[in-house]
Amino acid sequence: MDEIFITIFIFIIIGAVFILLGIPLLLEKVKPNWFYGFRTPKTVINKDFWYIVNKQVGREFIIAGIIVVIGSIFMIIFQPILTFIQLIIILLLLVHLSLIIIISRGVLLLRKLKK
Repeated sequence: MDEIFITIFIFIIIGAVFILLGIPLLLEKVKPNWFYGFRTPKTVINKDFWYIVNKQVGREFIIAGIIVVIGSIFMIIFQPILTFIQLIIILLLLVHLSLIIIISRGVLLLRKLKK
């Protein structure tokens, strides 16, 4: 029982980290760099591309973080009918699908900007 709540708490923290990582990007507080943000040669070289793409990525990180937090809290309700492994798989899928969508949409926006 305790391991389930610890796992859910860890995923709530992951969602909170997504939100915290997204806020500076959304607010355009992060200058082009190779350490933090949607980093590609095109975005690091071109400031306009950097801020446009990272603003979208930041917004989506915040949304994904909220979804992960809500999904994690929701797992408390379903915890009695799920096994521990099922719970972890659902939460990992939620996190990974969020990241795949964020990265894919960032790449698509960057391609669109190049045209």
